[in-house]
Amino acid sequence: MYKSFVLLAVLLPAVFFAGCKEQTTEPTREQTNTLLPLALGNSWKYKLYNQSSDSTGQVVWTVDKKIIVDSLEYFFIRTTGFTNNSYVARIESDGLFLSAYDSLNGFSFPFFFKYPADDNETYQYKMIGSDSILNITVKKQNLLIGNQNYSCYGYINQNLNPYFPFMYFSENIGLIRHKLVWYVGGRIDTTYHFIYDLESKTINN
Repeated sequence: MYKSFVLLAVLLPAVFFAGCKEQTTEPTREQTNTLLPLALGNSWKYKLYNQSSDSTGQVVWTVDKKIIVDSLEYFFIRTTGFTNNSYVARIESDGLFLSAYDSLNGFSFPFFFKYPADDNETYQYKMIGSDSILNITVKKQNLLIGNQNYSCYGYINQNLNPYFPFMYFSENIGLIRHKLVWYVGGRIDTTYHFIYDLESKTINN
């Protein structure tokens, strides 16, 4: 029987403050809310677990550098620990583009997270380099991880797993949870899962 993980589906905000001097007011930058804060050096550490173990390792995502792909600038995210992969991310006017990436093969599993979005809103995304059109539904919900309660945008890929979101983002914090399930014999088996949960973060901007 062939088994493979199905990628189940962050924009974090950068917040700037400008002070006021006596009798003068300096220009104030507007606060920018985002699913994933893309400043160099930002990092997120995740605890990994599955249905049979509450600890299978850790992985760290780090915003490492900026790169140019097809004349557009992306932030390059390196992962270390349980997996050693790389992603690229770019904040668009209406959301976040995120994809696995390598210099030889380019984008793998490109995905677009609409933001802001309404609860239960469904939108379509045509995957780069293919004719595939994904139907994605947004779920707004609170998510308790450890002792921390997060207000999240959850993204359901209706084409692969319509049962629950595969990625959860908390505004101005980043990716909170990444949940994968088994795809067995042409169907989803939700009794088997693999989860990344946020443990700690370093946000520079």
